[in-house]
Amino acid sequence: MIQGVHAQRVAFVDYEEAAKVFQLRGWAWLGVPGPFSTRWIHLNGTPARDCSLRVTEIHTVKQALACTIQLESREGVPGTPLIRGELSLAPAPNGNRATRCVLSLQGSASRNLADSSGPSNADASRHLANEYVRSLLEQISGSLERVGTEIRVS
Repeated sequence: MIQGVHAQRVAFVDYEEAAKVFQLRGWAWLGVPGPFSTRWIHLNGTPARDCSLRVTEIHTVKQALACTIQLESREGVPGTPLIRGELSLAPAPNGNRATRCVLSLQGSASRNLADSSGPSNADASRHLANEYVRSLLEQISGSLERVGTEIRVS
């Protein structure tokens, strides 16, 4: 695994509402059900890829929530990690927690993520991994905004 995978995104939803959704077991609000408590998701990148997302260990860190995630290959051996990291949800700074929150992901990626048939290219794999985690955060933020709005309306 190579280090240096990171991305950040703002979600336009109240932190308290987003935190309730973030802590729901199984993350049924994202993707479609996959095997062994995973969610199948499509990640945009060059090339785009379908993966299984495994979410574990949701815990509180200071005034934020964090969980361990693993994106797994849907081809080959089940459970083969492509990207591992810690995903956090935090209130937006400067008193904006009622209107937005910040999603951050830091982690590592498989050395052969960019080309599983060729030689290891750490820079290309890191670049592709960052594309994938930006795509993942975009999907998570969109889902949190949609589900957070549904919670507020109910």
